[in-house]
Amino acid sequence: MSEFRSFKLVSASVCAVALAFVAVGCGSSSSSSSDSTSSAAVPASVASDQAALMSPEGVGYKSPPTSGPKPQSGKKIWVLSCSQSIPSCSYPAAQTVEAAKALGWDATVYDTKLDPSRITEGYRQAVAAGADGIASYSLDCSISKAGLIAAKDANIPTVAAEALDDCGEVLFSDIVTYTQGGFPVWWTKFGAAQATNVIAGTDAKAKVITINQVDFPMMMPTLKGFKDELKNSCPDCAVVQEINFTVPDIGPKLQEKVQQALVANPDANAVYVVYDMLALGPDGAIRTSGRAKELFVATAEGQASTMANLRSGAIIGAGVGIPQGWEAYATVDTLNRLMNGEKQAPSGMGLQAYDKTKNVPSAGRWEPPIDYKSVYKKTWGVG
Repeated sequence: MSEFRSFKLVSASVCAVALAFVAVGCGSSSSSSSDSTSSAAVPASVASDQAALMSPEGVGYKSPPTSGPKPQSGKKIWVLSCSQSIPSCSYPAAQTVEAAKALGWDATVYDTKLDPSRITEGYRQAVAAGADGIASYSLDCSISKAGLIAAKDANIPTVAAEALDDCGEVLFSDIVTYTQGGFPVWWTKFGAAQATNVIAGTDAKAKVITINQVDFPMMMPTLKGFKDELKNSCPDCAVVQEINFTVPDIGPKLQEKVQQALVANPDANAVYVVYDMLALGPDGAIRTSGRAKELFVATAEGQASTMANLRSGAIIGAGVGIPQGWEAYATVDTLNRLMNGEKQAPSGMGLQAYDKTKNVPSAGRWEPPIDYKSVYKKTWGVG
C-alpha cells in the first residue's frame, strides 16, 4: 500500500465518496479522455483513489484559519518570484501582492529569473530596503542560503511556499504547510496523485516519458512520489524515458529533447510534467509528433492555458491542482502571525484532481474547492 493511499483513504466519508465515484467510472483508455468508464484492468484501489481525488471536495481540503491577530497596516514586504516570465511563478507572486494589499501592506516584487545569484541579491535588496517581511515561492533554502542568512541577521521574517528546508540549519522563518503535512510530504503525495491519474487514464498500461527539471531540489520529491506510485500500483506500467532539463534548456532545446524522446519511444502513451510547463517546449513537441490524441498528459497546477487545452481536446489527460493562490494567501497570513509573535496556522490546503469534465471551470484556471480568499479576508478583518 502506497504512502499516498494509506494517508488518503483514512476516513469512512472519503471511502464512501470514492466508492460512489467508482460506481460510475473514473478512468479511461489512452486514446480517450479521462472521464470515460474505468477499465477492469485498473486496480480497484487506484480507481477509488482517483475517484476521491476527483470528488468535488478533493482530499483533505479544510477551511483556512478563521481566527488570527489583527494585521498591522503599513508594513512593507518583498515578494521573491521564481520567474516573472513563467506563469507557474508569476501567478503566485501576483496573488501574494494581492493578499498583502488586502492587509494594507506595500509589496515589492523582485524577479529572481531562476538565477541563484539573483535570489541572493533579492534577499539583500529587501534587507537594504528595510522590508518587514520576505515571501518567496519555489526557492529552496540551498539556493537561497546567503540571502536567508542576511535576512535572519536583520531579524526579518522569511516565509516560503513550496520550498525545501535543505540547508542543514533552520534559515526560513517558516514554510507553508498542508493538511497532508509539510511541503515535502504533500509534494510527494502530489506526485503519487499524478501517477494515479496516469494509471487510470491508460488502463494500467502506462509507458511514460517523464519531463523533469533537475536544477531545483524542490522538484525531486514529487517525481519520486510519481515513480514510486507507478511502480507499486501498476505492474504493467513503466517509465520508458526520463528527460532531464535545466533553466537554459527551456524553450527550443526542451522541445527538441521531447521530440527526440517521442521518436525513440513509439510505444510511449503518457507524458508526465512536474509543473504546468507544457508551453515551455513540451507542447510544441507533442503537437508536431502527430500523437496528441494518443498521449495521456499528466498535468499539474491547472494554469489557464492548460485548462483551455483540456477543454478543447488539444491535449488528453488529467492533472492535480496546485492551489497557488491559496499558498500565497497562506504565506501572507503566516507573515502576519510571525510579525505578531504567533506561529503558522493550519492552511487547510489538500489535494484535488481534475480532467476535462471534473473540477474544471468554464473558463480560466483550476481553483480549489473552498473560497479561501473570503475566509482569509474575514479572518484578517478586511472583508
